[in-house]
Amino acid sequence: MRFHFNAHNLLVYGKEGDEYLISDPVTELPQRCATADLQRAAFRQGRACPKGLLYYPESIGRTDVTAEAIIKAIRKTVRIMLGPIPIIGVRGIRMLANKVAKLDNSEHSLNYVGHIVRMQEEIGTGGAGFRFLYALFLQEAAQISGIAELAVLVRAA
Repeated sequence: MRFHFNAHNLLVYGKEGDEYLISDPVTELPQRCATADLQRAAFRQGRACPKGLLYYPESIGRTDVTAEAIIKAIRKTVRIMLGPIPIIGVRGIRMLANKVAKLDNSEHSLNYVGHIVRMQEEIGTGGAGFRFLYALFLQEAAQISGIAELAVLVRAA
């Protein structure tokens, strides 16, 4: 099933002739996209449309990773996961779990589960992929910082 999703992020890393070289999180291999097609996608109409917006780093001020930076990043993640917004983090997980627990065998419920699967796996807005990536971050953070407790958390993830 295909559907339009305006909040898709791509990494454009080069251009050859009239084609942009794109890394897309939903495909295994890099993609090529003609300039006209990328232009049409960037200015697509609809709810939450991108309006041609893009973001890019203007500079990278720091190239080394310190133990202090790692601790700061972990604290920020904890604040987000435990934050007050009910659709994000732990509260969002609980809210979704409660809604799924109330589902029956109706067609509406089956469609709802289908949308959850698409959002979690195909679009990449959550699920085990992020858990896996965060475990890799903690593993590397333990090596860089020398904080042994982080390696223990990797095994728990």
